[in-house]
Amino acid sequence: MTETKTIAYKGFDQNLCCKDMQYEVGKEYKHDGEVKPCESGFHACIEPLDVFDYYVPGTSRFCEVEVGGKIVPDGDKIACENLKVIREIPIGEFVGICVERKIKNVLANLIDPPSNETGNQSAASNTGNQSAASNTGYRSAASNTGDQSAASNTGDQSAASNTGNQSAASNTGYRFY
Repeated sequence: MTETKTIAYKGFDQNLCCKDMQYEVGKEYKHDGEVKPCESGFHACIEPLDVFDYYVPGTSRFCEVEVGGKIVPDGDKIACENLKVIREIPIGEFVGICVERKIKNVLANLIDPPSNETGNQSAASNTGNQSAASNTGYRSAASNTGDQSAASNTGDQSAASNTGNQSAASNTGYRFY
C-alpha cells in the first residue's frame, strides 16, 4: 500500500458510470473507509492496455485519472482512496496510448532484454531495413522501423506497429490493436 498520487486509466460504461456510481470529468472523488481491491475504493489500471480486461472498446468510455491517498495494487489493477477524472480519451487515442506504452516497454527491454520472445506479454523491437519481429502469447507486441519491415503477433490483445515504406503488420487472436 502506498500513499502517493499517480496517473492511471479507467474504463466506464457509455454513461460514464462504474459500479452504479456516476462520474464527471474534472471532478474529484474520495472513498471513506477501507480500500480493498475488488471490494471497496476506486479502481483503475496503471497500464492502459489492462483496462480492456474490464471494459470493451465498442461499448465503453475511457479516461485518464489521477489516483491518490491509499493505493493498494492487485495484479493488473489498483484500488485507491482518491480519484480525479482528468480527461476522457477518445478510443482511437486510447488505443494509440496503449500501443505507445507497449512500445516504450519493448524499448526498455532492449536495455535488459528478456530471454525469449514467446509467452505472455512478450515483446520484440527491430530497426533497420527489412527488419522483422514475431511474437506469440497473450498481450504480445512487436515494433519495427525501416523500409520493408514486418511484424507478426499471435495471441489475445496483440499489437503490431511498423513505420517505413512497404511495412506490414499482422495479428491473430482476440482484440487486435
